[in-house]
Amino acid sequence: MGVLRFLLALSVAWTHAGLPKGLSGDLCVTIFFVISGFYMVMVLSENRAYGKVIAFYKQRLLRLFPTYLVLLVLVLVFIASYMIPAIGRDWVSIGAMYRKESHLGLFITWLLSHLFIIGQDVFLFFGLDPSGAVIFTSKLSATYRPLADFLVIPPAWSLSLELVLIAVSVCAAVILTLLVAKPVERFRHRLLRTS
Repeated sequence: MGVLRFLLALSVAWTHAGLPKGLSGDLCVTIFFVISGFYMVMVLSENRAYGKVIAFYKQRLLRLFPTYLVLLVLVLVFIASYMIPAIGRDWVSIGAMYRKESHLGLFITWLLSHLFIIGQDVFLFFGLDPSGAVIFTSKLSATYRPLADFLVIPPAWSLSLELVLIAVSVCAAVILTLLVAKPVERFRHRLLRTS
């Protein structure tokens, strides 16, 4: 399964690099998420004990965050060293958009999402119109200025989505355990007592 995921990730990188067409990058991302979801369910079903599930999530976070934070620092150093001097005024104008009072919440969201990864996927659904107003968008390529352009590490949106799905799966597992497993267990005990 690891080889297939690697090939899918390579196909996505191929698409982003603008090389001759291979598999669709969108299709590869979708298949990658399906396989990752299957893998996560498989791992969680093998580690049913609550402590093992929590250990799985802690291990996953410990694998993601240090690497992400090191990459974030390296990219920020690169931006500060090479891109700001090269872009000059354009970079300042991007910063000015975030200094608008109406964009304070957006800037805080941007900052927190870069520190904690979670929330970066939200930037795929919004953009700026020519006046600088934030708008919802269903198609990034048709947006005047997609907010995804402001992500320091653009592929990190997929990590954000993974962390959200992990949180949702934990909540779903807890709810299902409380709603289904506990009553079934009590019912089974009652049956055993009466027989």
